[in-house]
This record gives sequence, C-alpha cells and structure tokens, in this order.
Amino acid sequence: PQTAAALKRVANGIFDRGGVIRKIDHLGENQIPYKTSAHGTVHRRASYFVLHINVPPRKIDDFLEECSRDVDLIRSRIYKKDEELKEKPCTLDEEMLPPAY
Repeated sequence: PQTAAALKRVANGIFDRGGVIRKIDHLGENQIPYKTSAHGTVHRRASYFVLHINVPPRKIDDFLEECSRDVDLIRSRIYKKDEELKEKPCTLDEEMLPPAY
C-alpha cells in the first residue's frame, strides 16, 4: 500500500509539471548494497522502480526537490536518455571510388 501511494505521488508530481510517463519498470524489492539513511531512518531493503518520463527541463529541479521531501522515497535520480542512433546506410562502395578530380 505504501509503495503504490508513493508511486502515485511521484506520477502526480510528473503530471503536475506537464510531464508524461512513457514506461514504468518495477525491478522488485531487493537488499540495498549498503545501508542508507534517509529522513532519519536507516534502510536496508527497498523497492526499485525505473520511470521513463518526458518532463520540461525547467521543471526537473522542482520535481527532484519535491521527491527529496517525500519520506517514502529513499533516493531519486533523473538521467537524460541518449537519443537512439539511426542506422546509416553503408557507403563503403562509394568511399572506395577514386577521387573525382
């Protein structure tokens, strides 16, 4: 119940800032690699989620600040996803031709 409520608060925070959730990956509940203290509590286990989102860049700092105040979130990070590279056609035959001069 707490996990669902925390995830709903995060989702609403994204929507309130004009963002969109593309995908949610639940990686399960695991032991944390090292004990972590957050909001005055020591944590040894956590549920891991990866949210693929689109949020206006100007709203990210505000969103992270809101997440840092949520007592049910141990850690939150946002990483910029690299654009997927488009496959370029092979031009080796053209490159092997002699110069045009």
